Amino acid sequence: MAAPQWTAGEIRRRLELRLAEGQPIVGFGAGCGMSACAAEAAGVDYINIYATAVCRMKGLPSLLSWLPYGDVNQMTLEAGREILPLIRRTPVLAGIGAHDPRLCFPRLMEQLKALGFSGVSNEPFICQYGSDFAEKMEALGMGFSREAALIETAHQADLFAFGWVSTPAEAEAMARAGADALGVMARLSPEERSCPAEERLEFACRRTEEMVRSAQAVNPALLFIAHGDALESREAIARVLSRTGAHGYATGSDGERLPAISAIRSTVEALHGLSIHKERIDLT
Repeated sequence: MAAPQWTAGEIRRRLELRLAEGQPIVGFGAGCGMSACAAEAAGVDYINIYATAVCRMKGLPSLLSWLPYGDVNQMTLEAGREILPLIRRTPVLAGIGAHDPRLCFPRLMEQLKALGFSGVSNEPFICQYGSDFAEKMEALGMGFSREAALIETAHQADLFAFGWVSTPAEAEAMARAGADALGVMARLSPEERSCPAEERLEFACRRTEEMVRSAQAVNPALLFIAHGDALESREAIARVLSRTGAHGYATGSDGERLPAISAIRSTVEALHGLSIHKERIDLT
């Protein structure tokens, strides 16, 4: 039995119900079936499968999915074939690298629906490569505008269209493309990352709110999901949710890789802390 198929409207109502209960929306980035199942059991609002998560759950650096060592979209589709049959009651989105000029977006939407995906997000996103590379790719017609076109096609196909953005201009463009929700990434510069935690959080709040306002000027009904470098703790996430227009939070390594590492380490250390009957052991 595959994951339930959700329309964009049904996912929207599911997320609005969470907000009506006074709780933030929680999205979960999944790279393997175990973590996806655990997230569903915990009541996560949606699951997003993408190559970054697949890499991290193989013990590889997440950024490896941004390098030319594999087909990120095939990684997502293969992970979907493994994970989707395990999910029973949660909408699942596919993270798609839009920049491949060989992709036919309408045909891809039909393929994703056939597999059981209910939505699409634009990941990998071009901003991760830096502004110089992103500008060169845009000049070739394979930059952020391709990501916006992907989201527009998903919207037209009645798949939940989740657009990742990192600037107010990108937020406005994704809103015009018909996104149902935006993942607002409060990315920090190298200099800002070296600042104290409180300052980093201030930067994150400011950037998040700037993106929210830019998109709301186009579509006031958009949902906004926070993410970013400075959101390093539950307290930091709570601060962004209370001080900006963000409606929820999308997990990354903090929801999947890091908890797994911590739990496994704790289990092994606890077992090593047990006592044994040394007199019963003959090592000769």
